[in-house]
Amino acid sequence: MPVHAASHFTRHEVLVRALRWLAGLALISLTGHLREAHAAKAQKEDVAYQDRPKAGKSCASCRQFSPTASGKGTCAVVEGEVSANGWCAAYSPSGSAMSRGTSAKTAVIQLRTSHVRSVAVANTASTEEGAHP
Repeated sequence: MPVHAASHFTRHEVLVRALRWLAGLALISLTGHLREAHAAKAQKEDVAYQDRPKAGKSCASCRQFSPTASGKGTCAVVEGEVSANGWCAAYSPSGSAMSRGTSAKTAVIQLRTSHVRSVAVANTASTEEGAHP
């Protein structure tokens, strides 16, 4: 039976195509995680949230905090209801109204970037583990 040159691949060509395919899958996976990270606020455990002040700093004096009628409040960075007496790593002292929005955006972007990096590192590690039997 004759072998057609078009249907015969060298080992090198097979490896190159497989690597391109894997790289494509990794990009698709990372893109999904980027969308997920962009859409959500940070979880309390991701920013070391606690229901008590730290070194005299509390949510009540943070520019991301918005008080509610219940005596607690919401945060531009952290998901869910937070205590006015709480504190987290995204704490930013309140200032002028102009800098308030900018600082909240910066904190959200930094937290999301950190989350995306940690997800990407975890995905890379699991992919590398799977590639080496």
